[in-house]
Amino acid sequence: MRDVSIVKEQRNILREELGKCINKVKEMKVNEESFKQMDQHEQQVYIYLDRTMQRLRTQINALEFVLNEDSQLADPYADRAAEKLNINRNSIFGTKPTAVKKEDGDYELDMSRVDNQH
Repeated sequence: MRDVSIVKEQRNILREELGKCINKVKEMKVNEESFKQMDQHEQQVYIYLDRTMQRLRTQINALEFVLNEDSQLADPYADRAAEKLNINRNSIFGTKPTAVKKEDGDYELDMSRVDNQH
């Protein structure tokens, strides 16, 4: 069994390094046109940073997986704002939606004219 605190510490260190790389790339303000105008060394620095960020993200994702492997997966359909409107997995893929509870401040939108035009 892995020590979770060590895995978290490693992940946080990698996140810091990723942040440094991202900030450096932002400082460079590179777009397609400016990349073409860079000298070869600057281009190689940019490419190196890009590859490094990809490797860091891969390692961070692997550590996140390790941290999450024993925990219960979050419900991808959970959404508090949608729950208020009775929108959930069952209402979309299963049963017929139930009526939405009226609250103070709600208003009725008259769609009769729109529906009749089509």
